[in-house]
Formats: sequence, structure tokens, C-alpha cells
Amino acid sequence: MFKLIDVVVIDPNKEEVRWESFNDNGDPKELTEIMNCETIDMVRLGGDVIMFVDDEGLLAQENRYFYFKDLPSSTFAGTCVIARTDNNGNTLTFNRDIDEVREIIEWKPKGYKEEPFMAFMPLDDGVMH
Repeated sequence: MFKLIDVVVIDPNKEEVRWESFNDNGDPKELTEIMNCETIDMVRLGGDVIMFVDDEGLLAQENRYFYFKDLPSSTFAGTCVIARTDNNGNTLTFNRDIDEVREIIEWKPKGYKEEPFMAFMPLDDGVMH
């Protein structure tokens, strides 16, 4: 099945926001090629807007970072892709003005680094889980 999806690509290495298209045929290979990564994850940004992120982005030795001005506590690493989704989880073309995206992105300076961490929270044995 051939279903062309128009997405916004955020490339912090080039400090660039651009349009690209990929064939949403159920295989994430085209999307991972755009993002130059192996594995992806999806983050909800609000409403029907989603962003595909490099699942291992924070683990890369050399990386560039960005954040959205209205979400300053959420920093993202590596190339990301913004699209939309419907109630069935299907990926849809991003239908908003790309200049709106450019206006809300803030690039972290070269040399900025975040260390990934994982926290284990013990569960209280007396509570139903």
C-alpha cells in the first residue's frame, strides 16, 4: 500500500526545520532513514500532534538538542519528525504552518549535553497494582 505522508523534520545538527514525505506502508524503515537512527518512539505533543523521536538519541556520544518554548522542561535529542495521528493510531500528514513550528523551537547551544538516567521506584507491597 502506498500512502504518502507529509511531515515536519526537526534537524538540530543543521538547526533546520523542513518538510519531507515518506511512504507510510507500516514499515518504519523510511522514517528511520529520514531520522538517521535505528529505533523510534512516539511522543504526544498535544491534541492530534505527535513526534517521532530517536529512541536511543540521548545515548549518542555526539548529539544536538532542542526544546519547544512552551515545553522548556522537555529537551529532545537528534532528528525528530512531527506528524498527526487519528483515533485509530494512524499517522497522518502534518497540516499546520511550518513557520509556527520554527517559531516555537529553541536550539540548545553546541556542546550542551544531557545524561540519560533511569530511576527505579519500589512499589509498596500493601497496595494493589
